[in-house]
Formats: sequence, structure tokens, C-alpha cells
Amino acid sequence: MKPRFMERLKYSRWKEVPDKPTVPGFFRGMLFVDGYPGDTFVKLPGWSKGVVFINGQNLGRYWSIGPQQTLYLPAPWLHTGINEVIVFEEQEAEKTIHFVNAPDLGMAVDVE
Repeated sequence: MKPRFMERLKYSRWKEVPDKPTVPGFFRGMLFVDGYPGDTFVKLPGWSKGVVFINGQNLGRYWSIGPQQTLYLPAPWLHTGINEVIVFEEQEAEKTIHFVNAPDLGMAVDVE
């Protein structure tokens, strides 16, 4: 998504997320960081396939089929106070996302 498009999203009218969100769609939330930001990971349980933006920057794509279940969010992308989180979801959305301290890289599989 182009930077101008992401900038326009900031000034769009956002609606409250219903119990069963409609997809595809954009979802906006806020992350409050108290103190100095640290590296973290974004986990999207219940979400299916899409893209995450943090403070207008494209953090990356996710897909529930994995194997990776988290996206790395480096501390310099965050600032103390309120941070904007926008998720574009294609197939199945949930009402929450999680910020966790450790990566979930999926199951290890032995290949013969």
C-alpha cells in the first residue's frame, strides 16, 4: 500500500468493530507504550491472512497457515505513548491482537 493511501487512512472515519467483523477490511487499534519501547512480537490469533502496519509503516504480511505465528516489531518503530496499529485482513478477522515478548516460529518438522 502506498504511503499516501496509509496517510489518508489516518483521517478516515473509523467504525466500532462488530462482534463478527466484515472482511476484507481495514481495522485500526492503538498500542500504548509506557516508558521506553522495547522489541516485541505481534501475534494475531483468530486472524487469517493480511498485512500489519505500525505507525504508518508496513510491518509485514501474516498468514495463519504459518509456520511463523508472530511478526517481529523492532523497538525503533514504536514511541512512548500511543502507537497506531492498522491491520488489513482478507479472510477472517478477530477483535484483538496480541503483543508478546517472544517469537512463535511454528512447529519444527524433521525432513528426511
